Amino acid sequence: MNKNKNIETLDVRLMLDLSSIKSGGGAQLALNFIHSVRKNEFSLPIQMILLPEDFPFQNSIPEDIEVLSCPNKPASRILFEYTRLRSIVRERGINTVYTFFGPGLPRYSGVRSVVGMAYPILVYPESNYWKHIAMKESLAKKFQNYLRGARLKRADHIIFETTLMEQRAQDAGLVSNESSVVPPYPTTFLNSSPPPDFRTHGAKILFLAGPAQHKNLWRLPGIFSALKRENLAVKFFFSMDRQRFIDHCSVNGVEVHTELLDEFCSFLGPLAQDNLQEAFDQCNVVGNIADLESFSNNYLEAWLTGRPILASDRDFARNICGGSAIYVDPHNADSLLNGIRLFSAGKLDFSAIMSAGALALKQLPDHQARLNALAQIIGGSGASSAQVDPRK
Repeated sequence: MNKNKNIETLDVRLMLDLSSIKSGGGAQLALNFIHSVRKNEFSLPIQMILLPEDFPFQNSIPEDIEVLSCPNKPASRILFEYTRLRSIVRERGINTVYTFFGPGLPRYSGVRSVVGMAYPILVYPESNYWKHIAMKESLAKKFQNYLRGARLKRADHIIFETTLMEQRAQDAGLVSNESSVVPPYPTTFLNSSPPPDFRTHGAKILFLAGPAQHKNLWRLPGIFSALKRENLAVKFFFSMDRQRFIDHCSVNGVEVHTELLDEFCSFLGPLAQDNLQEAFDQCNVVGNIADLESFSNNYLEAWLTGRPILASDRDFARNICGGSAIYVDPHNADSLLNGIRLFSAGKLDFSAIMSAGALALKQLPDHQARLNALAQIIGGSGASSAQVDPRK
């Protein structure tokens, strides 16, 4: 039985589009949503789910929902979307497509398109990210962004995670119709736990991120020598293996001193959900020094587990994290080092920082309220952000 009967489902025949989600925080949020569907917490029935070929959680899909796989190769995907998928949508009577995260699908006649937008790369042309990638890659990304933007402009309704992202998208001309802001809800796989004491253990900073260039993990080896020289008690924990980190730095033109790497870094490897709590338990800071983010899971997980955040000094981070973070410029070694010194010394007002995180968490919609807000929008009864308050 659905947990909320007050939401009018109308005559919605819904396809859930997860085809742009492959890994990382998006995959985790998608899994949380699928679990909600399995438990009948989402009030709209889902006829079909569209997945990428390599979706990591396919076994979690409810057995009574039809599943389609979308090719990963761009040419094959486009052909699939404009031929086979178009026919299937028509044959199954699908009249609404909800793209969880992504640019959305092609517009099919008579089908309402609701898209969850988490592409900060589309709305930050001034980002430092563009200064640190090769010209060929930059051109390829900008072409890809043009295609993404073209699809977003055709969406009937775009759902954003923050008002800042919504405003930037509107300023960029990406919002042609309706839009709403529905903040995310943290994973259900983590709990608050006492962090290792800073004065005893120093700073133990957890980076849950892959080797994407904009995450700026390749900047960290640049301060290893200073950490050694100042004898700072610091350890970085990464959710990737050692060689992958070295390769990531090499691609970005950074030489890694392996002895210093082993002194200051611990490599946990890719982490399954069951291992996340253990990773947080052994760390006392959550790091996210990215140039581009929407509403990162890292922020939510830091608040949920009671950890301060080492964040990039960018408007999106300050807008979301407020007083729950210490801010650094990841491309400035002195700034990065100063932020880490503050944690290593253990002299910050950690109580105030963690209280700010707890308050930020309380201001988010609870799990069921968020699902209800999404159902209202997808069902067509939530016309704008002014009409959908996810905290009610």
